Amino acid sequence: MKSKFYIICSILLSVTTILLLIHYDQEIHTFKNEKKIKVKNSRWIVLAGDSNMKSVWNRIKDTFPVIYSNEINETLISKGFDEKVGSSSRWVDRDIIFYFKNKTQLRISLKFLHGGNSEFNRINTTWTDIRFCDTICDHTKVPSVQHEAFSYKTKPDLLWITHGLWALNIDFPKNEINDCNGRSKRTEYLYATNRYLKSIKNDINVIWQTNPSIAWHPKIKKDHVKLDYLCQKKLSFENQVPLFDVYGYTDKNNHKRMIGDYHYDNYTQQYIIDHIFNTSFITSNQIQ
Repeated sequence: MKSKFYIICSILLSVTTILLLIHYDQEIHTFKNEKKIKVKNSRWIVLAGDSNMKSVWNRIKDTFPVIYSNEINETLISKGFDEKVGSSSRWVDRDIIFYFKNKTQLRISLKFLHGGNSEFNRINTTWTDIRFCDTICDHTKVPSVQHEAFSYKTKPDLLWITHGLWALNIDFPKNEINDCNGRSKRTEYLYATNRYLKSIKNDINVIWQTNPSIAWHPKIKKDHVKLDYLCQKKLSFENQVPLFDVYGYTDKNNHKRMIGDYHYDNYTQQYIIDHIFNTSFITSNQIQ
């Protein structure tokens, strides 16, 4: 009896594995059939944000070598987090450079944001710095020793940034004013992001991405995220900071494009990636 049970379980496991592999293969080939980018000049794109933006960076890292296997000659990835100082690999910077056969380079950096106003100074003054020590430790005492290739430029061609959900993930007083002009703790980081982007938008190209519409979160309410979205739209319009709307995309799809109710699924990740590389000043001059 036991042997039959084990046989059935083995068969079910094998079938499940095959189906997952087929799904993965179909997904890769779906994106593989889309129009490919062609890097004509060496470019550097910085992605800044929380774990959702990290998932976008991870997708680029994992899928580009497959999609562009005939075009990419070599890939260089930054060193990982530092275990000696008790840091976590979840909340650190990441970097990758794709070397194409046509002698051009495409660098994609991730600057992980935790919802602190001081982070903007770190990003802006040390574009090439790669922090592999998270909020648990003092990263200034743990210098990031990376390959010299990661310092080949002083500033990026594009900053694609989202302020993330971290600033909303705290308890608030019941009498807090829930409007854009109320300037509460909830909107403090939003205004700080706006000031930062307003100060640099004439120096480099910036895109300010919204947070997604969430279905559920252990601390953050849907109304918090919606207010954050409406305030961000208002600020971006008033200060002429280009906006990319992920909230509308995920809300329109009734959260079917989310995993765990507040993280992007693969299709939301790809939706963002497609728009990053379809940004007008990139497609017209550098990428076709």
